[in-house]
Parts: sequence; structure tokens; C-alpha cells
Amino acid sequence: MAVTLPPVIPPQQAEVAQLQRQGAESAAFDFQSWRVHVLGPAVLDRDTLASATQEAATLSDVVRNLAARYYEAGYPAAQLRYGLAGSDLYVVATLGKLARIEGPQALKSYFEDLAGLDPLTDSAFEQRRVLATAHADRAGLQVEPVFRPDPSGDAYTMTLEPVPEAPDPTRFKVEVGNPGNRFVGRHFLDLDLRHGLASGDEFNATWRTGLKGLNDDEAADRYDEEMLSWSRVTRYGIFGLSGRNVDYRIDLRAESDRPLYRLLRNLLPFLPPNTGEQPIKGDIQQIEAAWAYPLAADFHSRWSVNAKLDYTLKELELRDSDARIQHQEYGSIEAGTAYGRTIDIGERRLDLDGGLALRKGLGSDETDEATSLADLGYLLWRPQLSARLSRGDFSTRLELYAQLTGDSVPEQSQWVLGGLGNVASYLPGVAVGDSGGLARLQVDYRLFGKGERHALVPRAFVEYGYARFENPQAGLPGGTPAIADAGVELAFSYSGWLDASLAYAESFHERDIDKQTLDDADANIYFRAALKF
Repeated sequence: MAVTLPPVIPPQQAEVAQLQRQGAESAAFDFQSWRVHVLGPAVLDRDTLASATQEAATLSDVVRNLAARYYEAGYPAAQLRYGLAGSDLYVVATLGKLARIEGPQALKSYFEDLAGLDPLTDSAFEQRRVLATAHADRAGLQVEPVFRPDPSGDAYTMTLEPVPEAPDPTRFKVEVGNPGNRFVGRHFLDLDLRHGLASGDEFNATWRTGLKGLNDDEAADRYDEEMLSWSRVTRYGIFGLSGRNVDYRIDLRAESDRPLYRLLRNLLPFLPPNTGEQPIKGDIQQIEAAWAYPLAADFHSRWSVNAKLDYTLKELELRDSDARIQHQEYGSIEAGTAYGRTIDIGERRLDLDGGLALRKGLGSDETDEATSLADLGYLLWRPQLSARLSRGDFSTRLELYAQLTGDSVPEQSQWVLGGLGNVASYLPGVAVGDSGGLARLQVDYRLFGKGERHALVPRAFVEYGYARFENPQAGLPGGTPAIADAGVELAFSYSGWLDASLAYAESFHERDIDKQTLDDADANIYFRAALKF
């Protein structure tokens, strides 16, 4: 984390008489032979304060635990002063405020408006730390906020102090795997280069190419995908621009009756009849402008909003004649929100995340265009919800995703089943629709590891997904195709530079999908290996 959480301010000893003048007693409780009196602002209830005695062996432990309770309650600059008079311990909490901020100019600008806020709260601090962390990560900075008494005497100076192991602003990743693709082949090589600047800008270039020699189906002739993106972190959110280009080639021969052609016929009813050789050229161009902003955050939750405007052009042509068989060109606008919360339940931790996105096409709502067959003025909703319960090295995660619409959406906005994490027993494209849903239950156990940089994690999962065309055109599959499966995965990471995984799944329920399609899309084993520099 490029801007870490500030440490708890150590408690300070003070004269008892001075402490007793700080206000009325807000709570009192016993610890061993002592009576603990808490004075000052009544922001914590008695039970919360009394819990400081749990797992405390000494009176000093109780004082330190009390300081932690104020911190966890949302007062990062809280200062505890204490004094002992016989068998009575008096504790006064000052919730704390900031007088000034010091540190790298690029980062302290996010926090400067906190000066004078009385008291400093986690909701004010965290909302700014989210953006400052994104900026620091791009700038190659790692800092820790430290509170020190300000010369003014009644506030603190927050200093953003550099700490070791700052992130590298330049990162490069090489990855090989067989995740599958909706239209072309299965094996791919991915290159990803990112470079950040002190200004908070980040430039990203990615390239994916199909490894034709490893693909089982010779019809997958070629696949190349490039993406360039830029984004900048500011106090007003993260702004970004990106462009994506996909260029693929398919050779379809009637006599061989290849599985890839049969899958494509399920997805694209306007493909020419399966007679003779049908070399096809596919192109996708997309441009996107995006914005994201953390509306609210504290030590236990985060709420963000995002928006984007994009343009899509998808075309399919017969290579020999340049005859166009698919043309979808349209703009879209999207707005979304996401909320996450962490809840401690004894020794367990529950992470809850939810989100909702609304996407609207800006094109024509006519669906009878022969090369489109889609409502380019579509409207769809994408809700999602996840819950993760963890204890030590063991965790259980439930994920729910859906796409809801009443329109015939364009190809690039369709709901696609298949692939790792999305009904892994089959390859992407085994079932497609305008609407759909996915439920996934996953269990992980970390066999060994240190943080997230070094780990061996076996996991098991169960999935159920469905897809449905709302207004099926002639030639498209009808009904509501659905698949349920179960599988296992082994993930390995080492020292932050190596990631690898193997996964296998078998289905135990299929509905409204013909056997030939299932055989053609059988996934077998997934593998992935990535080197990071």
C-alpha cells in the first residue's frame, strides 16, 4: 500500500489532577484490582471501552488497547493521556486535529484541506488516502503518515515519511496461458507494460497474440489485440482514456466440419452457409473515456462511483471478396457505483462487496439491419455481489453476477458463459445471450505464504451460469442455456515476480445446449504462467 495507515499515537502519562479537570467521566470499569475511569468525549460506549481488558495482562496493556479502540472507532489522531492514583487509573482521550501537512508536494496536496478539521475522522482521512495511494503507486513512492505535536500546542503535524520497498513506477509482465477466446483459438501470449510518473499519470500498453502452433483447431488462423491507455489521478478522481484494436482471421472449411465453425454458427447466425472455404476477417475498435471517484471511505468501508463513454466498431468480412457480413457501430454511456465493507466477527473477517452499473447504447434501436441484428440503443443493468469469510489461511467466497435487459444487445455487450471463473468446464462462448447470470462458491486454503508475494493456494469451486437471448433472431439458440460445474485450482506465486496456476472443472448439469456444442467447447485443463518485472 503506497500510503499506509498511520500508526496509533502512543499514550502519554500526565498528572492525575490535570486529567480530572478534563471533563465528566464517560465510563468506568474494573481490571484486576484497579478501577479505570475514562473521561472526556463520550464517543465510545462502555462495552467497547471495557473490551480493552480482554487479553490484557497488565495495566499498560489496557491503556494501549484503549488507544486502539479510539483509533478503530474512526479517530486516527486520537491521543490518550493517563495517570494512576492508588488503585484508580484515569484516562482522557483527545480526539485530535491537524494543523499542517508535510511531505512530498504531489501527495500532501490530497490532505491539505484536512488542516483544522476538528476532530480528524477516518471518513475524512480515508477518502483522500484512496486517491493519494493511487498517485503514490504511480510515482514510485511509499510513505507512512506520522502524527507529531505541532508547535501550536493543540494539534498535530502530519508528516508523510518515506518507507522502504517503494513500488517501481515501471512494470512489465509476460504471460502465457490457454484461457480460450470466444471466436479464435485458445492459447495466447500477453505482454503488459506500465509506466507511472510523479504527476500521477500512468501509461499502459498491452498486446495479446494467439499462439497458432498450440491451438488444436487450424481454423484459428490469427489473433492480435493491442490496447493503449492513459490515466491520471487527481483530487477530483481518476480520469482515463483508452483505445483497443482487435484483428483476427479464421479459415473455415466445409469438408472438415471443424468445431470452431459450429461454435461460431451458434453465436453469429449471419455467417455464410458452411460450403467451400470461408476465410473471414474480424476487426474490433474501441475508444473509451472513463472517470472514477471515491465518494466516501473509512477504516471499514468504501463507496465509489464511476462513469464512462465509449465507441465500438465491430466488423466481419469475407477476406476474398471483402463482402461485409457483420457491422455494428455505436456509442455507449455507462454509470456505476460500488460499495465494500469489512466486518470483524470474532476471529473471522467478513468482506462484503456490491456494485451496480447501468449501460445505455447511443445508436439506433432498429434490430432488422441484416449485418447488425442488434438494438444499438440498448439498455442493460449489471448488478454484482460478493461475500468473503476468512479465518487465518482459510476462506470461503460467494460471488453473484448478472446482466439484465429486454433488448437484443450488440455482440460486445452480450453475456458470455465459459472460461475460468465463469463456468470453467467449458470454453468462452459455450452459451451466449443478452441476459444472464452467474453464481460461484469458492473455498481457498493457503498452504504456505508470506503476505501476497509468496503463496501456494489450492481451491475448490462450484458454479452455475445461464444465458438467454431476449428476442432471438432466426438461427440463434433458443431457450435458456444453463450449466453447473465443479472444479479445482492450484495457484502459486513467488516473491512478486512469478504467478502460475492450473485448473480443471467438470460439469454435472447442462440445459438447452446440444451435445455437439458441449463437446466442441470442452475446456479440459487451464494453465497460466506470468513473469513480472
